[in-house]
Amino acid sequence: MSDQNCLSLKTFKWVDNCCYIDSVIVSLFITNIKFIEDVIINKEIKPRKRNFLCVPSSYDDRSLEEKSYIDFEIRRKIQNKLRLLYNYIRNKNSSKVDLTCNELRHTISLCPTDDTYYLKIMGDSSDFLKYILSLFETNVLRIQKTLYGTNNTDALKPKNLKKIYDYVENESIVQNIDIDKLNLNPRKNYKISKFLDYREDLLDDNLKDKKIKNFERTIISKKIIDSPMIIFNFYRLFEDVDTLKETFYKTKIIPSKIIKLDKNEKQFKLVSIIVFENKHYTCYFLCNEKWYYYDDSVVKKIIFIGDYIELLKNKPSPVKNGVIYFYKKI
Repeated sequence: MSDQNCLSLKTFKWVDNCCYIDSVIVSLFITNIKFIEDVIINKEIKPRKRNFLCVPSSYDDRSLEEKSYIDFEIRRKIQNKLRLLYNYIRNKNSSKVDLTCNELRHTISLCPTDDTYYLKIMGDSSDFLKYILSLFETNVLRIQKTLYGTNNTDALKPKNLKKIYDYVENESIVQNIDIDKLNLNPRKNYKISKFLDYREDLLDDNLKDKKIKNFERTIISKKIIDSPMIIFNFYRLFEDVDTLKETFYKTKIIPSKIIKLDKNEKQFKLVSIIVFENKHYTCYFLCNEKWYYYDDSVVKKIIFIGDYIELLKNKPSPVKNGVIYFYKKI
């Protein structure tokens, strides 16, 4: 694909606070991510036996079979709408009508959620992304977890941890990282590969292992083993419960061009980044091995950035303002 073709890709214009939806759809669909194509665009939706996300509360008294069918039908409608947007972005749709995120919002209204994405109000990109992925089979990221215990409640990074047990499980391809809880130094630079393997305090009252009760504090180590793609979701925005004042942590996260799993040949390439600035979501995306910037609120929605070095220097900063980083396996 030529640079001109990258610039002429169809995108969505800002309407009704759509920026948080537009940035997610463009980040997922404008780059060649085979996993997204296989699981969301092309895969045949099948009925689920549990976790019926798309069943209105008015159907609570229905049988499991009926709920499964309702959930199946609604998810299939949402998939069809996502496929329409996918083809539109990639110029595979013959329609000359400009589409907006409201095409998707109307269908999403059939699938109830605590977050009202179908309303014409501002939302959160990471929550919307996780909602969309929850409709499909995307819990395929393999992660090894090790639980440690300690009685040192004061040190940020206590030593002499006692291993309790470890296990491997599947998780969503979206890895949520709470910057505030990790006590990262705002003056330092952190490569994103740091978050392939990191530790944090575990606050889970549901843990029933008797060995845990022997410690005043539990810490969990998380290590990604494999996945068809990895999405790092950084929680940077926090609201003080007392003052209701919002703080945006501009901790410097360096989105490495390529990341590699430890002692493993599996490599992942950075393909898109969603950034947040001035209560507005925009995104960067890779096309023809060059970087471009998309902003749905301006006339020229796609602009050419250049190579990876130029990307890191651009504004809004992918380093300080990046909230979601998309990596595909190569």
